[in-house]
Amino acid sequence: MRAQGHFDSSATRCLQLADNPESVDRQLRATTLAQLKAENLALVARIAVLEKRAGIATAEGLVPKESWDRLGTEVGRLEKTLSDKEKMAVRLKEVSRSSSEAS
Repeated sequence: MRAQGHFDSSATRCLQLADNPESVDRQLRATTLAQLKAENLALVARIAVLEKRAGIATAEGLVPKESWDRLGTEVGRLEKTLSDKEKMAVRLKEVSRSSSEAS
């Protein structure tokens, strides 16, 4: 084993948690990037269609499906985060109340 900080994958095993925060964050970023790329392509295509019509467009179909899906996913994620935070606040209040009553 070398003391200079070199990593030899044939001689050393590196273990990591399957659900570590870095992997979760990397996966979330990759998913978000893929969704944004798809949304961007749909928006560019929609702009091209609208430009061909020379500004004559109705309100129907102006939002691409990819954008709508991404926003729905983001809203769901934010609602879950909000729910978790509210649950944590209620539990902290209960613990605080029970500890003040015990004193």
